[in-house]
Amino acid sequence: MVLEDFAVIIGCCVRSAVPVSGHLGEYDAARHEIRVHPALAAIQCQAVLAHEIGHAAYRHESSTALTEREADEFSDWLRIPFCDFLRATQAHSTVQAVAHELDLLPADVRRYAQRIWE
Repeated sequence: MVLEDFAVIIGCCVRSAVPVSGHLGEYDAARHEIRVHPALAAIQCQAVLAHEIGHAAYRHESSTALTEREADEFSDWLRIPFCDFLRATQAHSTVQAVAHELDLLPADVRRYAQRIWE
């Protein structure tokens, strides 16, 4: 499923626009709208969009350590199939190679690995 399709399913509008907050992306709870910076590379855009969809799915109204963790976990669930992750980690010995294989950012791979092995 494409991330934008999931946003539609939860009734959230996604726009390519400079976020008011100055971040790379933001979820506006009052409008149930996500704004993703238009200057992002495709891989960054997907990471930011998935994270913001996490906020939208939970209907977060503020940013706290807990809401950021929930959004990250939701993002990982949307973008990283567990079996693909296992296969990639068996086939590659570096975080960068796993990230490349799965079309993720290395930081996403590190975070996901840390969470599943906790």
